[in-house]
Parts: sequence; C-alpha cells; structure tokens
Amino acid sequence: MKKFNSTYRFIGFLILVLGSQLAHSQNDSTLRYPIRDKRSQNPAYTSPYQLKDPSNLTTKVVYDPQTGKYIVTRYLGGQPMGFPMYYTPEEYQEYKLKQETRKNWNEKSTNNISMFERQS
Repeated sequence: MKKFNSTYRFIGFLILVLGSQLAHSQNDSTLRYPIRDKRSQNPAYTSPYQLKDPSNLTTKVVYDPQTGKYIVTRYLGGQPMGFPMYYTPEEYQEYKLKQETRKNWNEKSTNNISMFERQS
C-alpha cells in the first residue's frame, strides 16, 4: 500500500510541475520574431506599400508646459498604440514640417497620376 501511495504522489507531483510549465509557456508574450512598430520609433516612417491608415487611427498632440515638450500619442480605436513621442518645440516644428511636406508631395503625385491617366 505504501508503494501505491508514493506512486500516486509522484504522478501528482509530475502533473503539478508539468501543468505549471504549460501554464507559464501559454502566458509568455514574447515572440520568436517580434513585430516592431516602426512608427512609434520614427513617426515620419512611411510604409513601402503605401497602405492607408485605418479610419480609427488618430494622433493626439499635447503640450506639457512643465517640461516644455510636445507629447505625440497615436491611438487605435481609442487605445494608445506604442509609446508616446516627446519633442522639444524645435523638434516638433521639424516633425510637422516633414509631415506637411510628405502630405503635399503625396497630393501632387496623386494629381499628376490622375492628369496622366486623363491624357492617355
């Protein structure tokens, strides 16, 4: 009877250890090949595929007078996406200039393509 009892205890112990390992591996959120959000690292980044942003993607800019910095946060469906970016006034001016320049070029290139298509 003693051998029978110790066998069940050993099997129970194995189930407990293996079960905890399995539960731990399911909660592990690290990916073998992690996906990096390039926009949170560099907001001026544009996709090489030129995909449009979804309609529920918004950017909020807040000026913090205590630190003297602009805080740019992107939201997807109302939830913050990535880390906020902090800019000094000079950096923020440069950031806005790049955004406006890119927007202008995109508009001009779209207009040129549509003009070319009309001529063909």
